[in-house]
Amino acid sequence: MQNQNPEIYFVTVIGIILGLLLVGFIVTILFLYQRRQQRQEQEMEKVKDMYEKEALRSQLEIQENTFKAIAQELHDNIGQMLSVAKLSLSVLPVEKDHIAFEQLQGSQQVLNKAIGDLSNL
Repeated sequence: MQNQNPEIYFVTVIGIILGLLLVGFIVTILFLYQRRQQRQEQEMEKVKDMYEKEALRSQLEIQENTFKAIAQELHDNIGQMLSVAKLSLSVLPVEKDHIAFEQLQGSQQVLNKAIGDLSNL
C-alpha cells in the first residue's frame, strides 16, 4: 500500500499538471481568437469608413456637377430672355413722348445691368 500511495500521488500531480496545461491552452486559444475577432472588426470598420467617405465624395461631386449644369442652363436661358427683352425695347417706337422715352431708357439700363450680372455668374 505504501508503494501505491506514491503512484497515486504521482498520477494525481501529472493529472493536475495536464489539466492546467489544457486550461492554459484553451485560455490561449480563446485569447488569440478574441484578438483575431477584434482585428477583423477594426478592419471592417476601416472598410466601412472608407466606403462612406467615398460615397460622400461621389455625392458631393454629383451635386457640384448638377449645380454647374443648372447654373449653365439658367445662364443660357435667362440671358437669352433678357437679350430678347432688350431687343424688343430697343425697337419700340417712341415718338415725341419724353416720359416714355426716359422709362424705356431706364428699362434698357436695367436689362443691360441684368445681362452683365448674369454674364459674371
